[in-house]
Amino acid sequence: MTRRIWFIGISGSGKTTASLHMKQFLKDLDINNVIIDGDDVRKHVSTDLGFELSDRLIQVRRISGISYILAKQGITTICSSVYMNSTLATAINEQFPTHFINVTRSLQMLEKLHPTYLDKRNVVGKDITPEYDLPGVIKVENTTSLEVFLKKIEQVFQGIIKRN
Repeated sequence: MTRRIWFIGISGSGKTTASLHMKQFLKDLDINNVIIDGDDVRKHVSTDLGFELSDRLIQVRRISGISYILAKQGITTICSSVYMNSTLATAINEQFPTHFINVTRSLQMLEKLHPTYLDKRNVVGKDITPEYDLPGVIKVENTTSLEVFLKKIEQVFQGIIKRN
């Protein structure tokens, strides 16, 4: 069964780490999948966009469109983005059923560990107000060791499989 998994959360929360682990986990289950990372889409497709809210909306729609094209071909997609809101999430889910996973990490931890937050003037997403408390969103806290975090990601997908 083709699925779309979408990681949402602030920069440095662990979306890319979770995506990479999920990709291998699905591969081990013989599930054909591809990652559509918001940072990669911004770098290679959305070079015309900035970080204003209107640009973030376009960026998320582009990620969704790429994902939809692949899903129609039977490929499970693992998407990620900083920005999300209830209107976008509803449209994405209506286009193709999507499992949203909010990866969280404390700002205190991010300020210690992530390069984006070392320079207080450069906080990606500081001018936006994303909505991560969406109906049906699965929350995964990235507050412990990497091993524990990745195990949580596996458990989330096992739960998704059981529900479908």
